[in-house]
Amino acid sequence: MDIEEKKLLSSYAKSELVGGLILGEYARRAKDNFLRDKLIHHSAEEIRHASYITTLLEKNGGSITAHDEKGSHYYAKAGFPKSEIEVLAMTEAFEPVALLHYKVYVDTKGVSDDVKNVFHKIIKEESHAGWITNWLDTQLDKSAVDEARNRYRKVIEEVYLQELERLKKLEGLVREIAINADKYIKRHGLWE
Repeated sequence: MDIEEKKLLSSYAKSELVGGLILGEYARRAKDNFLRDKLIHHSAEEIRHASYITTLLEKNGGSITAHDEKGSHYYAKAGFPKSEIEVLAMTEAFEPVALLHYKVYVDTKGVSDDVKNVFHKIIKEESHAGWITNWLDTQLDKSAVDEARNRYRKVIEEVYLQELERLKKLEGLVREIAINADKYIKRHGLWE
Protein backbone atom coordinates (compact mmCIF):
# COMPACT_ATOMS: atom_id res chain seq x y z
CA MET A 1 0.00 0.00 0.00
CA ASP A 2 1.63 3.24 -1.13
CA ILE A 3 1.42 6.63 0.58
CA GLU A 4 -1.31 7.95 -1.76
CA GLU A 5 -3.55 4.97 -1.05
CA LYS A 6 -3.00 5.46 2.68
CA LYS A 7 -4.00 9.13 2.31
CA LEU A 8 -7.12 8.15 0.38
CA LEU A 9 -8.09 5.54 2.96
CA SER A 10 -7.42 8.06 5.73
CA SER A 11 -9.80 10.52 4.05
CA TYR A 12 -12.51 7.82 3.93
CA ALA A 13 -12.00 7.02 7.61
CA LYS A 14 -12.20 10.71 8.52
CA SER A 15 -15.39 11.19 6.53
CA GLU A 16 -17.01 8.16 8.15
CA LEU A 17 -15.91 9.38 11.60
CA VAL A 18 -17.11 12.96 11.15
CA GLY A 19 -20.39 11.77 9.66
CA GLY A 20 -20.91 9.44 12.60
CA LEU A 21 -20.15 12.16 15.13
CA ILE A 22 -22.58 14.59 13.48
CA LEU A 23 -25.31 11.95 13.39
CA GLY A 24 -24.57 11.14 17.02
CA GLU A 25 -24.94 14.78 18.00
CA TYR A 26 -28.35 14.89 16.32
CA ALA A 27 -29.33 11.59 17.98
CA ARG A 28 -28.52 13.21 21.33
CA ARG A 29 -30.80 16.17 20.52
CA ALA A 30 -33.68 14.29 18.84
CA LYS A 31 -37.05 14.46 20.58
CA ASP A 32 -38.73 11.89 18.31
CA ASN A 33 -38.06 8.31 19.44
CA PHE A 34 -38.03 6.83 15.92
CA LEU A 35 -35.57 9.44 14.66
CA ARG A 36 -33.35 9.13 17.74
CA ASP A 37 -33.15 5.35 17.40
CA LYS A 38 -32.33 5.52 13.68
CA LEU A 39 -29.68 8.20 14.22
CA ILE A 40 -28.04 6.23 17.05
CA HIS A 41 -27.74 3.13 14.86
CA HIS A 42 -26.56 5.09 11.85
CA SER A 43 -24.03 7.04 13.92
CA ALA A 44 -22.61 3.83 15.39
CA GLU A 45 -22.39 2.29 11.93
CA GLU A 46 -20.44 5.23 10.48
CA ILE A 47 -18.01 5.21 13.40
CA ARG A 48 -17.62 1.43 13.05
CA HIS A 49 -16.71 1.96 9.38
CA ALA A 50 -14.10 4.53 10.38
CA SER A 51 -12.71 1.94 12.78
CA TYR A 52 -12.54 -0.75 10.07
CA ILE A 53 -10.58 1.55 7.78
CA THR A 54 -8.36 2.81 10.61
CA THR A 55 -7.52 -0.78 11.56
CA LEU A 56 -6.67 -1.50 7.92
CA LEU A 57 -4.38 1.54 7.84
CA GLU A 58 -2.66 0.53 11.08
CA LYS A 59 -2.10 -2.99 9.72
CA ASN A 60 -0.36 -1.42 6.70
CA GLY A 61 1.79 1.09 8.58
CA GLY A 62 -0.57 4.04 8.16
CA SER A 63 -2.86 6.06 10.37
CA ILE A 64 -5.76 8.44 10.17
CA THR A 65 -4.57 12.04 9.83
CA ALA A 66 -6.15 15.29 11.03
CA HIS A 67 -9.45 16.01 9.29
CA ASP A 68 -9.69 18.67 6.60
CA GLU A 69 -6.97 21.07 7.67
CA LYS A 70 -7.40 23.04 4.43
CA GLY A 71 -11.17 23.45 4.86
CA SER A 72 -11.85 21.99 1.44
CA HIS A 73 -13.75 18.83 2.30
CA TYR A 74 -17.51 18.19 2.30
CA TYR A 75 -18.23 19.25 5.85
CA ALA A 76 -16.19 22.45 5.64
CA LYS A 77 -17.92 23.49 2.40
CA ALA A 78 -21.43 22.57 3.55
CA GLY A 79 -21.19 23.86 7.10
CA PHE A 80 -22.51 22.09 10.16
CA PRO A 81 -26.15 21.08 9.60
CA LYS A 82 -28.52 23.36 11.49
CA SER A 83 -31.56 21.07 11.65
CA GLU A 84 -32.66 17.46 11.49
CA ILE A 85 -33.75 18.09 7.90
CA GLU A 86 -30.27 19.34 7.00
CA VAL A 87 -28.39 16.51 8.68
CA LEU A 88 -30.53 13.93 6.92
CA ALA A 89 -30.38 15.72 3.55
CA MET A 90 -26.59 15.80 3.92
CA THR A 91 -26.52 12.07 4.72
CA GLU A 92 -28.91 11.25 1.88
CA ALA A 93 -26.63 13.08 -0.57
CA PHE A 94 -23.35 11.71 0.79
CA GLU A 95 -24.15 8.00 1.21
CA PRO A 96 -24.58 7.13 -2.51
CA VAL A 97 -21.29 8.85 -3.38
CA ALA A 98 -19.41 6.97 -0.66
CA LEU A 99 -20.96 3.69 -1.80
CA LEU A 100 -20.09 4.42 -5.41
CA HIS A 101 -16.46 5.08 -4.53
CA TYR A 102 -16.18 2.00 -2.33
CA LYS A 103 -17.67 -0.19 -5.08
CA VAL A 104 -15.34 1.27 -7.72
CA TYR A 105 -12.41 0.80 -5.34
CA VAL A 106 -12.98 -2.93 -4.91
CA ASP A 107 -13.52 -3.39 -8.66
CA THR A 108 -10.22 -1.72 -9.57
CA LYS A 109 -7.44 -4.09 -10.61
CA GLY A 110 -4.58 -4.25 -8.12
CA VAL A 111 -6.56 -3.58 -4.93
CA SER A 112 -5.40 -5.87 -2.13
CA ASP A 113 -7.68 -8.52 -0.68
CA ASP A 114 -7.48 -6.83 2.74
CA VAL A 115 -8.86 -3.58 1.31
CA LYS A 116 -11.52 -5.42 -0.69
CA ASN A 117 -12.66 -7.32 2.41
CA VAL A 118 -13.03 -4.12 4.43
CA PHE A 119 -14.99 -2.35 1.71
CA HIS A 120 -17.20 -5.38 1.03
CA LYS A 121 -18.10 -5.38 4.73
CA ILE A 122 -18.86 -1.64 4.65
CA ILE A 123 -20.89 -1.91 1.42
CA LYS A 124 -22.99 -4.68 2.95
CA GLU A 125 -23.69 -2.53 6.01
CA GLU A 126 -24.35 0.69 4.03
CA SER A 127 -27.52 -0.52 2.34
CA HIS A 128 -29.82 1.08 4.91
CA ALA A 129 -30.44 4.69 3.98
CA GLY A 130 -33.99 4.24 2.61
CA TRP A 131 -35.43 5.39 5.92
CA ILE A 132 -33.78 8.78 5.43
CA THR A 133 -35.51 9.46 2.12
CA ASN A 134 -38.82 8.28 3.60
CA TRP A 135 -38.42 10.54 6.65
CA LEU A 136 -37.50 13.58 4.52
CA ASP A 137 -40.45 12.92 2.18
CA THR A 138 -42.89 13.03 5.13
CA GLN A 139 -41.77 16.41 6.47
CA LEU A 140 -44.32 19.22 6.30
CA ASP A 141 -41.80 21.91 5.34
CA LYS A 142 -41.23 20.74 1.76
CA SER A 143 -39.33 23.90 0.80
CA ALA A 144 -36.81 23.36 3.62
CA VAL A 145 -36.35 19.74 2.52
CA ASP A 146 -35.90 20.72 -1.14
CA GLU A 147 -33.46 23.52 -0.29
CA ALA A 148 -31.37 21.25 1.96
CA ARG A 149 -31.34 18.41 -0.57
CA ASN A 150 -30.27 20.73 -3.38
CA ARG A 151 -27.60 22.46 -1.31
CA TYR A 152 -25.97 19.26 -0.07
CA ARG A 153 -26.10 17.56 -3.47
CA LYS A 154 -24.37 20.57 -5.05
CA VAL A 155 -21.67 20.69 -2.37
CA ILE A 156 -21.01 16.97 -2.57
CA GLU A 157 -20.91 17.01 -6.36
CA GLU A 158 -18.53 19.99 -6.40
CA VAL A 159 -16.14 18.62 -3.79
CA TYR A 160 -16.21 15.06 -5.13
CA LEU A 161 -15.51 16.07 -8.72
CA GLN A 162 -12.67 18.37 -7.60
CA GLU A 163 -11.19 15.53 -5.57
CA LEU A 164 -11.48 13.13 -8.51
CA GLU A 165 -9.59 15.59 -10.73
CA ARG A 166 -6.85 15.87 -8.10
CA LEU A 167 -6.59 12.09 -7.73
CA LYS A 168 -6.44 11.54 -11.51
CA LYS A 169 -3.22 13.59 -11.58
CA LEU A 170 -1.49 11.14 -9.23
CA GLU A 171 0.23 7.90 -10.15
CA GLY A 172 -0.59 4.29 -9.41
CA LEU A 173 -3.64 2.63 -7.92
CA VAL A 174 -5.27 5.81 -6.59
CA ARG A 175 -5.20 7.31 -10.08
CA GLU A 176 -6.84 4.17 -11.50
CA ILE A 177 -9.56 4.30 -8.84
CA ALA A 178 -10.28 7.95 -9.70
CA ILE A 179 -10.38 7.24 -13.44
CA ASN A 180 -12.77 4.33 -12.86
CA ALA A 181 -14.99 6.46 -10.60
CA ASP A 182 -15.09 9.21 -13.25
CA LYS A 183 -16.09 6.65 -15.91
CA TYR A 184 -18.80 5.26 -13.63
CA ILE A 185 -20.24 8.72 -12.99
CA LYS A 186 -20.32 9.54 -16.70
CA ARG A 187 -21.82 6.17 -17.60
CA HIS A 188 -24.55 6.31 -14.95
CA GLY A 189 -25.20 10.07 -14.90
CA LEU A 190 -24.89 10.37 -11.14
CA TRP A 191 -25.63 14.11 -11.01
CA GLU A 192 -27.80 14.60 -14.07
